[in-house]
Amino acid sequence: MIRRATDAEFLNRVLNHPEIRPWIADPSQGTLDMSAAVANPANVCLTGTHGVLFFFKYFDGYYEVHSQVLPEGRGEWAKEFAEQCVRFMFSATDCVEILTRVPQGHVAAAALTRAMGFRPQFVTPPECRFLGAMVRCSIHALSLADWVLRAPGLAERGAEFHNWMNARIPGKAHGRDDDHNRMVGAALDMAMSGQVAKGVLWYNRYAFAARHKPVALINLDPVQIRFDAGVLTIENGEMRLETAQ
Repeated sequence: MIRRATDAEFLNRVLNHPEIRPWIADPSQGTLDMSAAVANPANVCLTGTHGVLFFFKYFDGYYEVHSQVLPEGRGEWAKEFAEQCVRFMFSATDCVEILTRVPQGHVAAAALTRAMGFRPQFVTPPECRFLGAMVRCSIHALSLADWVLRAPGLAERGAEFHNWMNARIPGKAHGRDDDHNRMVGAALDMAMSGQVAKGVLWYNRYAFAARHKPVALINLDPVQIRFDAGVLTIENGEMRLETAQ
């Protein structure tokens, strides 16, 4: 449903749509062109059929997101699209926190921000021109940790991995632990999306606190991760397991 854009053609078309342009900035400023921002490889522009989420990078791990959705995509499509974009950011990039600004009076932006689980942080002085007036912005944030606790599918992915592993290591199975499954699922999401070191660090954050044994990244090509029962190899999107002797 999403793709990472390498040019601003679709983003510019959405931003300058007559139903969207007046809500972004003073129309007297003319046509908006985000070509330079999209060309910057630090930023991330994710597009879908009816809209765009653009992530400006502050510095390593931290981004500010702006969402623009065409009229036909508002509502359920917009929420599903935003969830997929957020998952991409947390699993496939270095992102650990996403911030967004909601101009005072922008009801649609406020609704999507709440639906996505962002938490309010602080309110700025009047610094944003919205519908002809300078208004305050409410800054909200979504952290990697908060996202993992609510993202759909992570616990199920962790459970599937444990079932796969237990079938290959007789006698190593442990009782069902939904928290463990969710943390493993998130780490796998990152590892399978190219963020292997991030996934290992994320899992070890959990492991140390939960009194589990940590894992170690021992090779990058192919990816190999050592844990208490053996070595997990990830190569060409496939996993294999070498058990400890």
